[in-house]
Amino acid sequence: MTLDPNVLVAALNAGRAYWGDWAEIFAERRVDTLVVLDDGKLDKLSAGEEAGLGVRVFVGKTAAYVYTSDFSRQAIVEALRLAHVAANQRVGQTGAFVAALDRGVAMRPLAHYRIMPDGVPLADKVAVVRAADRVARGAGAAIRQVTATYTDSIQDVTIINSLEEVAQDRRVRTMFNLTVVASENDVIQTAFESTGGLAGFEQVADGVSERLARAAAERALRMLRAQPAPAGVMPVVCAAVAGGVLVHEAMGHGMEADFNLPSKPMSVFAGKIGQPVASANVTIVDDGTIPGLNGTLGCDDEGTPAQRRVLIENGILKNYLHDRTTAREMGVAPNGSGRRQTFRHLPMPRMSNTLMLPSQDDPAAIIHSVARGLLVKQMGGGQVNIVSGEFVFKVQEAFLIENGQVTEPVRGATLIGNGPAVLKIIDRVGNDAGPTRIGMCGKYEQGAPVAHGIPTVRVPEIVVGGIVAGMSETMR
Repeated sequence: MTLDPNVLVAALNAGRAYWGDWAEIFAERRVDTLVVLDDGKLDKLSAGEEAGLGVRVFVGKTAAYVYTSDFSRQAIVEALRLAHVAANQRVGQTGAFVAALDRGVAMRPLAHYRIMPDGVPLADKVAVVRAADRVARGAGAAIRQVTATYTDSIQDVTIINSLEEVAQDRRVRTMFNLTVVASENDVIQTAFESTGGLAGFEQVADGVSERLARAAAERALRMLRAQPAPAGVMPVVCAAVAGGVLVHEAMGHGMEADFNLPSKPMSVFAGKIGQPVASANVTIVDDGTIPGLNGTLGCDDEGTPAQRRVLIENGILKNYLHDRTTAREMGVAPNGSGRRQTFRHLPMPRMSNTLMLPSQDDPAAIIHSVARGLLVKQMGGGQVNIVSGEFVFKVQEAFLIENGQVTEPVRGATLIGNGPAVLKIIDRVGNDAGPTRIGMCGKYEQGAPVAHGIPTVRVPEIVVGGIVAGMSETMR
């Protein structure tokens, strides 16, 4: 197995007869480690290596994709032939593929890895989850269950195509997450913490997992004693520490170009480039170039250099997230958004690090402006309709705001609304920038590492699902 671009270029040239209008090879080598400690026991412990490549051939607008774990020249040429035959059988004679791309790809390194995870003994990685478990359980007798997960991956990719472009990228990611469950007097509360990014083992060194475990355990215990959340329409302030899950889930997916194609418009943002889609104090970017963040890339999985894409600027829709296929159909250049889970998957437009930028409001003044409402400090899971933007999100940690003051914690809250509608009514945006939260974003059964963040924002009116007398806390 090799990711030597010269070997891949030679194989691509040997299969020149099968290029169609445009051909591409995506080669990948990945080394992964997974450690899961559940209920005090090592539930999963694995380390492995995988390598393979996929070839894509375009004939007109139709693409065919074939992947293999065989890196021999003969296997690559055969994959090209099969893809070429499949594409031609579907569309017959076609025109040329045209893309507005530069030849050659130069990329600056976006991460400096101090401790490469493949050089760290497995015992040290197990120690990370055991230390977190010990700290969380030591926080109080009401802690019933702790699940701690450590993962690392080293992914090397090489992308070459018939436009004579060659791109290579190394992505080293280290992640830790932990879920703590507390229970008392028939009340159950769950808290979650995580860290991760384009980083080596230093991401979790020096007691990081213990600090996160302590924070999660203390939150779970605090929420046990919280009052039931109120229900109804009210102002909600999302603190910067809450992360940008609303931006990512309820709004970001709708800006991926495959939902906005003129031939098949699905998103509420389709056809609205240059039009107002949010309040004037809202600017949202998707930036794959920020060093160290979880969604950062040297290049996307089609070889296009990572970029900073301004999606919404002062309320105006400026751009979609494009891979090469959507860019071709819409007559624009691809902007580094083509991502795939592995060599077995076709690329598609995806987010990277999605951020709402700070504005001018003082965060404390935003809270003081609310007579009665909710302060959200930690979001939980939820459901989103990618096309319409309708969402229901659980709130992991929230506090009442009464007469402009943060008062008691409340539990069982959910936020119910529509992402595009919320964008239009956000009326206060803080001058702060909270820590980015990490996630593994799913789309069409493909996962991609991402990050998201927001400043403190106020939504003047949103439906809060709380706990009504005689009803369960659980949403149904």
